[in-house]
Amino acid sequence: DDERPSVALGDRSFAYDVVFDEDSTQEDISMESSKIVQKVMEGYNGTIFAYGVTGSGKTHTMMGDLDDPSGEGVIPRAAHQIFEFIAQKHGTSGGGVYMVEVAFLEIYADGGREQLFDLLQDGSCAKPGGLKVREAADNTFFVEDITRKPIGSPQELIEFIRLAQKKQHFMETTHNAASSRSHCLFTITVESQS
Repeated sequence: DDERPSVALGDRSFAYDVVFDEDSTQEDISMESSKIVQKVMEGYNGTIFAYGVTGSGKTHTMMGDLDDPSGEGVIPRAAHQIFEFIAQKHGTSGGGVYMVEVAFLEIYADGGREQLFDLLQDGSCAKPGGLKVREAADNTFFVEDITRKPIGSPQELIEFIRLAQKKQHFMETTHNAASSRSHCLFTITVESQS
């Protein structure tokens, strides 16, 4: 019997490994999410998902304070962990070669119509259109033609986040003076060659 927190939607049930409350700290969340990052470095796919109503702290949890290492969120901390892992592997014999890339997609709801924006494309603002979600032969999904930027350090990741945040769409709501009115997918891809 599965004792994890879950939610039922129709005849399907979805279980969660961990649910954090308002008393959780960035460190609490980082300690738990580091297990997922470790599995990614061992060759598995991993997803860290923040969900909640407007103003509940999703962006703070995922990004944190980019100017204060102790206040960094899940994504910058994951980058630190990835590059620490790579440095340790290079310190051992046969450490392999690693390539780390990032992509940042915004899904913006505008009058009931969703638009996809590539937040890392060149230029001062993200332009809608042109991006399509496709299904691969192995039944996985990907965004065709999204910009992927190679990074060599956590600092480069943070700089790409800063650039992308300038392109996000914001609008005041009754809950938040600067709501993004969108969903964002930040992807870190790690590939290794032995």
